[in-house]
Amino acid sequence: VAFAGLCDGINPCAIGSLVFFMSMLAVSGVKGRGLLLMGVPFCLASFVTYTAIGLGLLHLIHGLSAFEKLRAGVEIGMIAILAVLAVLSFRDAFKYRVSGNAGDVTLQLPDRFKLKIHEIMRKELKTRTLITAGLIIGLTVTVIESVCTGQVYIPTMVMVIKSSSDRLAADAWQYLLLYNLIFILPLAVMLL
Repeated sequence: VAFAGLCDGINPCAIGSLVFFMSMLAVSGVKGRGLLLMGVPFCLASFVTYTAIGLGLLHLIHGLSAFEKLRAGVEIGMIAILAVLAVLSFRDAFKYRVSGNAGDVTLQLPDRFKLKIHEIMRKELKTRTLITAGLIIGLTVTVIESVCTGQVYIPTMVMVIKSSSDRLAADAWQYLLLYNLIFILPLAVMLL
């Protein structure tokens, strides 16, 4: 679970948004203490939002476990989807290694999502205090990016539920928190 959280945390979608966020702060003149006043709430909002998404996933997956045939169908569907994503990921890695062009990568956020993230960042930087802007940007960017980062998160939550007891046990919650703490660790390191 910790390794999956780290893999998700160094996902180009997650890191790319933080790099863009920090460069926007630098261009807007936010420095020193201001970076922390905005970056810490950004990381905190990312943690809380991604944990809430995971909590919803845990409940959904746990609820499906009561319906054996439906659960089996979902598992087979997930295996097929994840196999396709794995093949595309290896193909993207090879294509990027050969060309060095990030535009050649298939698995990335659609341009409209990227533009929406940039729009939200610009708007919030102009209209909010640094702390409030960091919280709002962290929340909205995490929700939008979950489309890209979910390919690691969902299978990990399935594994956590399968290894837990019949109910949502304390260990499932602990694994969820561990995953998300490790997920934001690269963000925190980049911020520092």
